[in-house]
Amino acid sequence: MKITLVRAPASAGRRAWIGASVALGASASPWMRALAAAPAEDQHAHPNPNPNQHQHQHQQPHQHDSAAASPLAAWADSEPQAALGLARRVFAAFERLGEPFPPARMTPIDAAESGGDLRTAAAAALLLLDTRVLLTAAISPEARMSVRRRLTSATLVQAGWRLFLARVDNPARVPGKLAAHSPNAVPVHGAYAPDTPGGLNMGTVGRPTTRGDVAQRWMDLDVYDEAPLDAQLEDLPFDFKILRIYARDAGRRSAMIQLDIGAGTADIGARDGAALTFNVLPAKAVRLDIRDADGAPVTCSLLIRDALGRVYPSQTRRSAPDMFFQKRIYRADGETVTLPPGRYQLEAGRGPEYLMQRAEWLVPEHGAPRWDIRLVRWIDPAARHWYSGDHHIHAAGCSHYQHPEEGISPEMLVPQVRGEALAIGSVLTWGPGFHTQKRHFSGRDHAVSTPSSILHYDLEVSGFPSAHCGHLGLLQMRSMDYPGTTRPDQWPSSNAPVLRWARSQGALTGYTHAGLGLWANTPALPNDAMPPFNSIGANDYIVTLPEGLVDFIGTCNQPAASELNIWYHTLNVGLWSTIAGETDWPCIFDESIGMGRSYVKVEGPLSYAAWCAGIKAGRAYVSEGRAHLMDFSASASGAQRDVGGGDLHLARPATVTLRADVAARLEPEPSAATEAIRSLAPLDKPYWHIERCRLGATRQVMVELVVNGLPVEARSMAADGDIRTLSFEYAVTRSCWIALRILGAAHTNPIRVIVDGKPIRSKGSAAWCRAAVDQCWREKMPRIRPAEHAAEAELYERARRFYERMIAEAAA
Repeated sequence: MKITLVRAPASAGRRAWIGASVALGASASPWMRALAAAPAEDQHAHPNPNPNQHQHQHQQPHQHDSAAASPLAAWADSEPQAALGLARRVFAAFERLGEPFPPARMTPIDAAESGGDLRTAAAAALLLLDTRVLLTAAISPEARMSVRRRLTSATLVQAGWRLFLARVDNPARVPGKLAAHSPNAVPVHGAYAPDTPGGLNMGTVGRPTTRGDVAQRWMDLDVYDEAPLDAQLEDLPFDFKILRIYARDAGRRSAMIQLDIGAGTADIGARDGAALTFNVLPAKAVRLDIRDADGAPVTCSLLIRDALGRVYPSQTRRSAPDMFFQKRIYRADGETVTLPPGRYQLEAGRGPEYLMQRAEWLVPEHGAPRWDIRLVRWIDPAARHWYSGDHHIHAAGCSHYQHPEEGISPEMLVPQVRGEALAIGSVLTWGPGFHTQKRHFSGRDHAVSTPSSILHYDLEVSGFPSAHCGHLGLLQMRSMDYPGTTRPDQWPSSNAPVLRWARSQGALTGYTHAGLGLWANTPALPNDAMPPFNSIGANDYIVTLPEGLVDFIGTCNQPAASELNIWYHTLNVGLWSTIAGETDWPCIFDESIGMGRSYVKVEGPLSYAAWCAGIKAGRAYVSEGRAHLMDFSASASGAQRDVGGGDLHLARPATVTLRADVAARLEPEPSAATEAIRSLAPLDKPYWHIERCRLGATRQVMVELVVNGLPVEARSMAADGDIRTLSFEYAVTRSCWIALRILGAAHTNPIRVIVDGKPIRSKGSAAWCRAAVDQCWREKMPRIRPAEHAAEAELYERARRFYERMIAEAAA
C-alpha cells in the first residue's frame, strides 16, 4: 500500500515520497536550493534556516562568555556522575517535548558512558547543553539572582514554541524554583494580576488593555515544570532549566526576560533581566487534501517532524483541536496545519486498520503549500458490518488536568474518534470536570455525530465514593443524577446500589479497566492464584455478577491475565457477562483513542443503541485493531449459532465445528521497534499488541481454540493482513463455553454449548470464586460507609452462598 501523490511545481511545496529524488524546478529560490542541499545538522534552530546564518542565529555567544565552559568542565571532572545525571534529565525533557538533541551529538556521550568514562561523558554532555543556553543566571549566597544573555540573537517560529536553556550558576546551592517573566508575555486580554511575582515593570495594574499593549505582548514563556525536569533547583553547583518561548508574530521582535527564584531574589541595578532580539520565522498554512482508499474525504492522524526529529506543531502549548500530550495531530480533508517553511517528515494514518504512510515534504517560502494524502486500508471490518468502538474516552482529567474543571469539547474529540476510524466513541463523564462535562450529556447522540461516526456521552463512576470497589462504565444512561444527591461525594460508597439505579433506566452496565487489582503475579491464563482485589478494576464484580447487575467488563488496557482470569472463572460456573475493548484515554493511554476497541456486528443502520446491544449479547470481539476474529460460529447436529446469537443446545455429546474469518497483520520483518514491543514484560505497556504475539522471527501468530478457559487447539497463521477462514473440530462431552483468541491481541466472546440441558459447572472455578469473595470483602469493607455496611454485608453473604452452591453442583 502506498500514498498516491499528484506531482506539483516546487513552488507549491510538493515533494516526492521517501526514497524518491527531490525535484526543484527553475522557479525554486536560491534559499530553497540551499535548504535542499543542507545537511540535517545545519538545521538545528529551525527545520529550514539558511545554513549560512546558523552560527549567527544560534551559536554566537556574547563576547564575555567565551570561556563559559571551563567551570562546567571542572564540575564534570569533580562530580561526573551527578553532572551526567542532570544532563540526561535535560536530554530526556527535550525528547519528551519534541526537540531532541541531534543523535550525532549524543553518540559520543553514549559511547563514553557505556565505556565507563563518566568524566568524558559528563564534560561532553554539559558542553552540548551549553550550546542551547539563552540566559545565564548567577545566584549569590544571599539568594540574589543576576541575569545575562548568552546569545546575541535567537530564532523563533511563528505560531510555535521553541525550547532554550537557562543555565543557573549556584555555587552556594541556594534552593528555589526558577521562574521567568516578561512584559512582552503579559496576557493579551485583561489586567495584569496584582500578585504577579517578580520586580519587572509590567505596567499599570488594573488599567484597561490598549491596542498598543496587545502589539507589545507578542510572546509567551515559561519554565518547564514537569517530569523529568521540574523548575525546582537541584542541590548542585550548576543547573539547567528549560525556557519555552512562543511567538505570535513573524519578523524581528525584542523582549526583556527576567529570571528569579521567588519574591525579593532579583538583583538590583537592572541586573535581574536581559534584553534579547529574536528573529521569528514566518509560518505557512498548509492545506491538506486527505482521501480514503475509495476517494472519500476523511480525517486522519498526522505526525510531522523536522530533520532533527522535532515534532510540529510544538507540543508544549498547542491549541484546539491539537492535544499537547500527543505527538500526532488530527485533520480532516480541506483543513490546514500551520508550519514554518522547511523540510518535514510526515507520517499519515488512520488507526490500526490502516498502514502508516511516510513521506517527505517541503513547505516553501513562497506559494500556497498543499499536501495530497491518500490512505489505504489493509482491512475493513465495517464493510462486513463489524463496527469498531471505544467505550472509554474522557474529555477531562488525567492528561487533561491542566484545566480539569473545563476539559475539552465534543468538537475537539470528534477528530480523535474519526481520525482513528472508530464508528463509536463513548465519552464517559467522571469525577474531574463532572458538572462542566455533564452539559454535553443528553441521553442521545451528540449533535456532532454523523451516520458513520457517533459520539455519545455517558458515565464512569470514578472519583465517586464507590470507586474503590471498582470503576463502573454505565452506557445508554438517561440521567446522570443519582437520586437524592447534588454532588458526586454524596453517592453510595458501594457499587451495587449504583448498578441497580443504572439498570432501572435501561443502562448497559460494566466495569472499566477490569484488570486493576486483579494481577496475581503470573501471566498464566487461566490460573488459580488469588489476586489482591485492592484496586479499581472489576473487583466487586465477583459479588455483583451473581446479582445479575453486570453486562460486561472492559479489556485491552491491562495485562490479559489480570483482565480475563476472573471472567474465565465466572463463565465456568455458568454466569454470563461479555468482554468489551477500551482505551481509557487519556488516562491509561494518551497516545490515541481506540488502542483497545470492540468490534460489534450490527446488521442494518449503525446506531449507538444497536452497538451497545451487541456488547450485551456478546456479538463482538475485542482487539487492539491489528487482529480480527470475525463471524465466529459453532455448529453441530444440524444447528448453528453465531457468536452473540444464543446458546447451542445439544441433546447428547457431539463434535462441534467452530469457524471464523481471521486476519492479523505484523510488520513484514522484525525490527528494533517491533522487537522492543515483543520483548516487553507482562506489566509493560502496551499490554495488548499484535507484536507480542509474533512467533520467533516469523510473520506468524497463534490462533487458539479455548474451552472453559483452556486452550485445546492452536493453529499458527500468517499475519500478513489476508483474511483466512479457520475451522476447528472439538468433541463436546459436557456443557462448556468456547471462544477463539490471539492471546494479547484479540479475543472473541464465547459461545455456550449446552449438552442435555446441564449447566456449565467447574468445581475449581467455583472454589476460586468463593475464596475471591472473602478476599474482596477484606479489602473493600473498611471503606464502606457505616450506614451502608449491613446491606453490603448481605450482598457478600449471598455471593458466598451462591458459589458454595456452585461447588456442590459441580461435585454432583
